[in-house]
Amino acid sequence: MIRMPCYRVLHSYVHFGRIGVLAEFGCDSDFVAKSGEFRTFINDVTMHIAANVATDLESLHAEPFLKDDSRTVRDMLDEASRQFREDICVLRFVRWSVDDHERPFESMPPRSPAAVYPA
Repeated sequence: MIRMPCYRVLHSYVHFGRIGVLAEFGCDSDFVAKSGEFRTFINDVTMHIAANVATDLESLHAEPFLKDDSRTVRDMLDEASRQFREDICVLRFVRWSVDDHERPFESMPPRSPAAVYPA
């Protein structure tokens, strides 16, 4: 059984107005979530998602990490967990590209909006 993190953080990354990523990360405390080192790390991971086209969390974990291709994203998450002494994980993400003409890939099934406003 997977233990859900206590604290969740959303982080966005936009690459030159052409590719956008919104990712949800989990950790065990707001102390870590608010630290500069954690923010730098999750920015690197969202940048990695923007640069690659992972189809789900499993394929994301297996990819060579953008800033160090000798290690996988899973290796980097494990290293961050050791560094921060907390479980660090990517819970879900969505990646958009202006070059995509279909709906964007989402790592989880879409949810209905809470409210729909007429255009």
